[in-house]
Amino acid sequence: MKTERVLLLLSVAAWLACCSHRVDRSVPVRLSADDAGRTVELAVGQEFILSLSSNPTTGFSWSFRCDREDILSALGEPEYKPERSAPGIVGSGGTETFRFRGVLPGTATLQFEYRRSWE
Repeated sequence: MKTERVLLLLSVAAWLACCSHRVDRSVPVRLSADDAGRTVELAVGQEFILSLSSNPTTGFSWSFRCDREDILSALGEPEYKPERSAPGIVGSGGTETFRFRGVLPGTATLQFEYRRSWE
């Protein structure tokens, strides 16, 4: 299996009180691998949730790099949720979920890589 890369370009913008367009900071933006290469605008303080298919039983896992951690902050460790499978079936995949928050105005780039840690 070859390494899979997902690049998400995220723009974090501060929304001013005078703007007619208001963002509800309490509603997180939800993203998936389908959003690769997309630019996303967040209000400072707003979260986004990225869900990616994953199967840790294969030895593969997602890792990420952020070029501006002062602008975009990871919130805790990723969460893995296995898919429901028939009884007695092992090794089925699931979803790994990452949470981030816009901290300061600016632009940050996230790059995700799905690989084995020893390769």
